[in-house]
Amino acid sequence: MSDHARIAQGNEAQGTLKTTSDTERLSEPVRDPHAEEVIVSLMARAFATVDLTTATVKLAAAETRLALSSAGLIVGFVAVLLVMVLVTWLVALATAFAALQALGMSALLSLGSLLLSQLVICALLAFALIRLSRNMTFPLTRQALRPSADS
Repeated sequence: MSDHARIAQGNEAQGTLKTTSDTERLSEPVRDPHAEEVIVSLMARAFATVDLTTATVKLAAAETRLALSSAGLIVGFVAVLLVMVLVTWLVALATAFAALQALGMSALLSLGSLLLSQLVICALLAFALIRLSRNMTFPLTRQALRPSADS
């Protein structure tokens, strides 16, 4: 029996300090007294992150429902607005027709002048749309990406 073991047996019998051998000391894991606090803090942080993520997902779902509802209302309001604009334009034409007749023009001449003004307005809008559509072809970007003739 080694000296360490005899001392340990004697100390146990007397109820005093117990000693361990070097091999026993190396096999036991060393515990940091703050390790448990760190683990508890990490677990609390992980749970807080999960709670925050869950709340964010719920918020995103609620906002998605709100956005879809708003998009549906916007589509409905635009449809009503288009009908109202069309009706307003027709009322404006009827008023112009009545005004031209009050000035002494015949019904046929009044309708003809209103038709001509409508065609001019439509032509101006079509030319504006054609010019605006050219901006959507990215002409300068395509020219910059086109390989130069010098290369």
